[in-house]
Amino acid sequence: MPDPSTHPPAVPPRIGDAAALAWLLGLSLLIVTPDVLAGSSVHLTSMIIVLCALAAGLCSLRMTVVAALLTVTVRPLLYLAEPPASVADGVVSAVVTAMIAALCVVGARLRIRREGEVFRVRSTAAALQRQILSPLPLSTAHVEVHGLYEPVEEDSFVGGDIYEAMDTPHGTRVLIGDVRGKGLVAIGAGFAVLTAFREAAWHRATLDEVVDALEVALRRHNDTAARAGAPERFTTALVLAFDGSPTVRIVNCGHIPPYRLRGDGCGPVPLGAAGVPLGLADLVPDPRPVEEFELGPEDLLLLCTDGVTEARDRAGEFYPLEDRLPAWQGLGPAATAEALRRELHAYAPGRARDDVTALVLRRVGATGPEPAAETERT
Repeated sequence: MPDPSTHPPAVPPRIGDAAALAWLLGLSLLIVTPDVLAGSSVHLTSMIIVLCALAAGLCSLRMTVVAALLTVTVRPLLYLAEPPASVADGVVSAVVTAMIAALCVVGARLRIRREGEVFRVRSTAAALQRQILSPLPLSTAHVEVHGLYEPVEEDSFVGGDIYEAMDTPHGTRVLIGDVRGKGLVAIGAGFAVLTAFREAAWHRATLDEVVDALEVALRRHNDTAARAGAPERFTTALVLAFDGSPTVRIVNCGHIPPYRLRGDGCGPVPLGAAGVPLGLADLVPDPRPVEEFELGPEDLLLLCTDGVTEARDRAGEFYPLEDRLPAWQGLGPAATAEALRRELHAYAPGRARDDVTALVLRRVGATGPEPAAETERT
């Protein structure tokens, strides 16, 4: 799986010059021909200024200039076929057409400048996300992790998905999380949780202590954000611990449950009720439970955020992740992650409105060329 941090940011969509030129010429002929053939009974040439406005809203600056020149040239030429009522009428019409064409060029320049500013903000936020997160695949003493991470690069929909897998003196610890909300504020909350995890996973002996440290870090971040007038955030997360045994420990902080792929069946790992998301521990009296399950040597564990489960097709239907799991039985973690990526792109092409993050784990030492891990609650 390629490192998503190497992917170039998407370029803002714009009609290509060749296509734009073809459309401009075609529409010009469509507008002018009936006017010339019908004579004075039909006057469509006034509509030719619409071409300039369309180019200003959709095309590059160069093509907008071409459209403007085409507009101010075609209008006077038509007077050869049908002279205006008076010279004054012709002059006024030509001047007004030229002024509108010039305004279209100015408008296109301002639009493109604004697009560039928004694009730079999007790209900076997405690049920041990619650089803070560890590049996939990840490998530790107990698991190997493949997956996909595709942040949304739309300025109003930048999210805060986070993940990590690291060796510690207490075994391998794994995190996947999703900050509720969008924008740079959500990214900041996600980084606060991720930084706390990297520190606590190394120093805290038990999984519940790690989760408590994440809770404290996010509450501290929210306190700081509140003083600055920013909204508070909470984060759903799965925190897992692996050691040399088949037993995996997990704490679910209001997140999508893990999915297990194994020879005798695929589906969500059977867990108890999820705990509250990080940042909301004060709302419940009981601590989040630490649960255990067995991970078979050839089983895969799929962790994901709601960017996967809430991907929608053109009809508005959610992506049926659980129904698709059996099709991936027998695949390794890298192949499973790639199959998921392809299916999501085919199911919801260009429709992502949230970060898409998925991790596929299998224990190291499993048979086959690609090791990684899995999780289940008992």
